[in-house]
Amino acid sequence: MWKPDPNKLSSPKYLSIATALEQDIQTGRLVEGDKLPPQRELAYQLGVTLGTITRAYAEAERRKLVRGETGRGTFVAKTANVHSPLMLMPNTEGIQSYDLARNLGLAHLNPDLGQMLRELSDDPLVNSLNEYGPSEGTFYHREIGAQFLSEFYGAPANASQTLITCGAQHGIQIAMLAMFNRGDAIAVDEMIYPPILSVLPALGLQIVPIEAERDENGHMGAMSAEALEDACTKHDIRGVFLIPNAQNPTTHTLSNGERQRLATVIEKHNLTVIEDDPYTPFISHKQKSFLELVPENTVLIGSPSKVMSAGLRTGYIHVPGNVKTAFANAIGESTWMAAPLNVEIVSRWIAGGELQETL
Repeated sequence: MWKPDPNKLSSPKYLSIATALEQDIQTGRLVEGDKLPPQRELAYQLGVTLGTITRAYAEAERRKLVRGETGRGTFVAKTANVHSPLMLMPNTEGIQSYDLARNLGLAHLNPDLGQMLRELSDDPLVNSLNEYGPSEGTFYHREIGAQFLSEFYGAPANASQTLITCGAQHGIQIAMLAMFNRGDAIAVDEMIYPPILSVLPALGLQIVPIEAERDENGHMGAMSAEALEDACTKHDIRGVFLIPNAQNPTTHTLSNGERQRLATVIEKHNLTVIEDDPYTPFISHKQKSFLELVPENTVLIGSPSKVMSAGLRTGYIHVPGNVKTAFANAIGESTWMAAPLNVEIVSRWIAGGELQETL
């Protein structure tokens, strides 16, 4: 059962206990439904009064961190809304303002959807897109996905290890589901893509922030390989989440040297890399991907959504061969499959050169 570190509690202790509880929820140590220890038992373990624990639990309930159930005890409340991506949605009422919270594609540059739908309506095979298909996508669609990853990412991708997802965000969730178990620790940049702060705790995964390297002016750069090595000796880290190109939010792109130093630590500790690359198609000078550096340890996630057609929600995920079935199952359990019609449209635009033209 949960117990905060007594040596880290400060006065007033009831607030310190509530804050420790909040931090453990945010880092994934506690997730929705976990039961907290009875108040009298926790008071004894921490050497504080029963009243202190009662006030701490009341404060936690005020912060909507926990819920009390008569006769059953106190439980961690729903945590998925602590860092909801919906909080980033712009306010469209009243005075218009510039929204710098999200990076959106330039919709007016999208290929002509109406023309594509007319083209599809004349295809005698179009009705096959209106049926169930393999959870990982058809082999043809996966071939196009591998082509996309090879052409725009410079990655050594192949169709047999490429699966179709409902966008990169779905790909991240699938990777976390397929590769890790509840309670596993995942290393992330100290400044990280905000939805990770909700996705990992919701899956019962712990977040371990890793210090970044800094230049002479104190500007934040790559995840420190030395700090990652140190964290691996202190925590049972099983994976590392990285955005190597135009990292969100720092915009830093890892150099080949920075990638190689991290890859050395990754290989040493046999970590799984979740390589999320939404902006890679925009990078003119490609560095080596982690799929090239540590292919048996890397899950590469790519998507054309930042270039075109974000509304069609199509992404590609390249996985180690020995876990392909686990990924296909995770896709099936979450949404059965990406919509074949959407994937077909995106596939035609990739194969026909419209993606390249839009880029």
